[in-house]
Amino acid sequence: MGIMKEFLIDGEKFFDFETFVSYMNSKAFTEYSWNGNLDAFADLIRGGFLNPIEGTKIIWINQNKAQSSLGYSETIKWLEKKLVQCHSSNVESVKQEIEAAKIQQGNTLFKIIAGIITDET
Repeated sequence: MGIMKEFLIDGEKFFDFETFVSYMNSKAFTEYSWNGNLDAFADLIRGGFLNPIEGTKIIWINQNKAQSSLGYSETIKWLEKKLVQCHSSNVESVKQEIEAAKIQQGNTLFKIIAGIITDET
């Protein structure tokens, strides 16, 4: 393996999911123009951004701010958009996720994104 590179995600640099997408596009995915799809995010982390030969270590600072910015209220907005776009067979499960998020249960966007990064790095 080559020299390990480091990539810094700064939770102070975004305040919602939309600005997180913009931040990642400007810092990490400059060649890809990521649209916010989390399946695509996982693909970019695994196959595009993290070169398996060279290796990249992702360091996330100001996580408390990021957890707040990508918390339940932002998760609800994201899920409501997902509900409009999802396949009819997924409508009920997305509705259940929205209801859970409204009572601050289930995963937040922060947890989902951190999980993608943790699983792939």
